[in-house]
Amino acid sequence: MSVYHSLNNEKLTNQLAVLTVGNFDGVHLGHQAILKRVKELADFHHYIPTAITFKNHPSTIFTPNHPLPLLTSSEQKIKLLTRFGIEDIYMLNFDSQFANQTAEEFFNKVMQVQPFRYLILGYDAKLGKDRQGDHEVIHKLAQKMHFIVEYLPPFATEDGVVSSSYIRKCVQENDLSKAEKLLGRPYSIYAPISSGNGRGRTIGFPTANMEVCTLCHAGFGVYAVTVIMGNQKKSGIANLGFAPTVRNDHKPLLEVHLFDTEENFYGQYAEVIFHELIRPERRFESIELLKAQIEEDVKSAKKILNYES
Repeated sequence: MSVYHSLNNEKLTNQLAVLTVGNFDGVHLGHQAILKRVKELADFHHYIPTAITFKNHPSTIFTPNHPLPLLTSSEQKIKLLTRFGIEDIYMLNFDSQFANQTAEEFFNKVMQVQPFRYLILGYDAKLGKDRQGDHEVIHKLAQKMHFIVEYLPPFATEDGVVSSSYIRKCVQENDLSKAEKLLGRPYSIYAPISSGNGRGRTIGFPTANMEVCTLCHAGFGVYAVTVIMGNQKKSGIANLGFAPTVRNDHKPLLEVHLFDTEENFYGQYAEVIFHELIRPERRFESIELLKAQIEEDVKSAKKILNYES
């Protein structure tokens, strides 16, 4: 697997690619169908399965005051694209310069870096400035530039067409079971662990903290969670929110307390899988009351997770 961050590289290979282009936020079941087709064609023709995607959501350019929260961080997106068979990933910044190029200008750049024979897109994909690269435009470009384009049909479940926007709604409304069905995996947050103010350790519940400001997250509260770091899998509880009893910075954090471990995981990436909401977040009148409630939360979480020391 190789990750590139621009289309300004010298040509890396003469081997042709099967290409897909999209935001792929969430890498949900609909996206997975596209990736499966890319991998299938690449394997058959001995081409490189390749994806062009973005670090940021286009809404950060078009509606900068109201950007959409991301279902997946860039790092998690890379992990998932790789899991579904993509070998070369172009993780680009979606900026105003990128947004103002036509579909033809874009594909000319791509061809200079990674020539491709097949282009696989979702049914509603529109590329280039002002989304002018619709089906008709892309088919004409395919003839002109000698590649084959395939649009896959919508991927639907009993709840309708699977989309990132619908999954965001499910997550924000705490319907995590439905989000799991549409994602094809449990809802999770993948991000680096940072150190906090150390208050959790002083009351006997040290936490590993993760920033969630740009991510789509569930409602504020305490959750039973599983945490995956490399080959390690641990159980714990997590507070998602402002932690109003001990903080007043109004910056949402995911604070995870792992059961029966004193290890320091700062700087490592971790995936936090949400299983069940234990209670909404609230402010306590004293640290002693907070500590007593956390002790009860731990008991609840261990029961939910069938955890044994």
